[in-house]
Amino acid sequence: MLKELLQSKESRIQDKVEGHLTAGIQQLKQKMFNGAMVEFGKAMELDFEGVYPKLLQELESAAAGGELDAALAVGLNMLKHKKDDYELANKLGNFARKNGDQKQAKALYQSALKINKKFIRAFYNLAAVEAKTEYYDDQAINAVSRFKEVSGYVLPGYYNDVDPVESLIEQAKSSKVNRVKDKIREITARKNQAEQDGNSSMVRSLDLEIEKLKKAASQITADDVCNEFRSLISTGGGGHQHSYNLAIYALNNGKPEIAIEAVKSLDDKEVPTKGLLLAIASDQKGERQEAIDRIVRYLGENELNRYYNVNLGLIYKKSRNSFLSAKYLLKTAELLHQSNGLYNMHALLREADKHYEEGNLKKALKFYRIASSEILDPGLLIKMGNIYLDQSKTAEAIEAFRGALSIDPKSEKARSHLMAIHDQFVLEGDKLMEEKKYNPAVEKYEKALTLFRFPETLKKAAKAYRQLNSIKRSNELLEECENLVNAEKKKEQEKLRTALMIKSKMMIKEQKYQAAMEFLEAAFEMKLDKNVYAQLATLYKRFKGKDSLAGLEKRWNDMMIAEERKVAEQKEKELKLFEEEKAREKEEAKEKN
Repeated sequence: MLKELLQSKESRIQDKVEGHLTAGIQQLKQKMFNGAMVEFGKAMELDFEGVYPKLLQELESAAAGGELDAALAVGLNMLKHKKDDYELANKLGNFARKNGDQKQAKALYQSALKINKKFIRAFYNLAAVEAKTEYYDDQAINAVSRFKEVSGYVLPGYYNDVDPVESLIEQAKSSKVNRVKDKIREITARKNQAEQDGNSSMVRSLDLEIEKLKKAASQITADDVCNEFRSLISTGGGGHQHSYNLAIYALNNGKPEIAIEAVKSLDDKEVPTKGLLLAIASDQKGERQEAIDRIVRYLGENELNRYYNVNLGLIYKKSRNSFLSAKYLLKTAELLHQSNGLYNMHALLREADKHYEEGNLKKALKFYRIASSEILDPGLLIKMGNIYLDQSKTAEAIEAFRGALSIDPKSEKARSHLMAIHDQFVLEGDKLMEEKKYNPAVEKYEKALTLFRFPETLKKAAKAYRQLNSIKRSNELLEECENLVNAEKKKEQEKLRTALMIKSKMMIKEQKYQAAMEFLEAAFEMKLDKNVYAQLATLYKRFKGKDSLAGLEKRWNDMMIAEERKVAEQKEKELKLFEEEKAREKEEAKEKN
């Protein structure tokens, strides 16, 4: 009887558990996560051991189906009831990161590490969050392990990737041999004198010195090679190239003082990696914090620089700061993955150009995008723009060509590309106008006007707006067109006026005063200019007499009155337009109410 009662009670509990689980899953499907968590919580209170594996299975199923919100809802509820499950906390951190919630991911990884400080996957996942990379678990561990064998630094290559060291070693050998020969000749002379003097101990000492010199002649040191670099620098021609190579060589051979001296003469624009070389030199001198601060500062300007990221990671590794080392090495790994393992942006550009020439535009564009984040090169952006045009991505092409113009405002290539796009928009607008499709025609003309405000384009857009009864916009465009035309006329007139004034000065120098007055008269008629008036007045007073001077003064006064009247009329016109606009706004507000 008791057994039956116990079985009956257990059955009722299981029924309740199943009921809560079913209700929770149903609410989960309806994205009612709070309700689902309540139901799952009740189920675990009744039968934790039985429910936990089922919820774990539900969590995996939701995650596999891309339902990360659901997976997190289930998992966070489970974690409340089993707070020591660091593997679950890490798994949920991955879900949160994939779901775009980096803050939640970070908190979950930290929870996992609080439970188990030696849980390496959570450690690297937390570093991956800080590095803003998409590496997870073993993938993150393996990404960092690739730098395990790098004990020193990752330095840029020599200038134009041409290694000069081997030839300089040969030069150093030749130079050293000659120096040793000279020294041996000198010592031999002293030895011969010692033999004549019967000084046997001196002879033995000099023999030993000669033997040492002969051995040293074939042993080339880093200092010998540095001296050869200095010889190249001092002879002139390509000085910055040799100074840069000396700095790279010196750092590769642990001679930071020589590297610093070489780097000082370099220009930041010619050598963008100058700051990196100084930072590594500081670290080699034992000034680690200065090295770190310098690299962090440069990363603030360009967080995608591979050399800065990898060397900061390696310096933190030397400092036994495992977390920050992992962070920057993970960032480096992701950047290298994007650039086919290349650190040097110029090498990446060569690779991109190769793909571009071979017609592999997708690959070329990927590399150009990476390079453009670090190199300000209008030519690179023009190539990107051409690829976007080939892919019919006009908006992206416009952005690329505009970027090229912002770097080099005189770039005719960038301007001609934008002009071609403008003309294409206008042609499409014209066709639509012929088909009486006025709305899309307006869109095309407006797109053209975002590139260039040409009078002809403004007229066409105004005409299209008039067809749509948008009179106000049409008038605005026509007024802008008129202003542009007038401005261009004024510009041309000013050029002519300036030329006339220059000619008048030449005539005065040649004492051809009549011709000078004619040129000044022509300039005087074009614009109210006190300087021209004063020059004419001086010449009239000297050559034409009082009557002509009085006539000139009258014309000057008349021009001043006309100019004042013109300014007043313009102000009155602007005031009228302002009052009309205010009245229109008031009327529109009334209609809305």
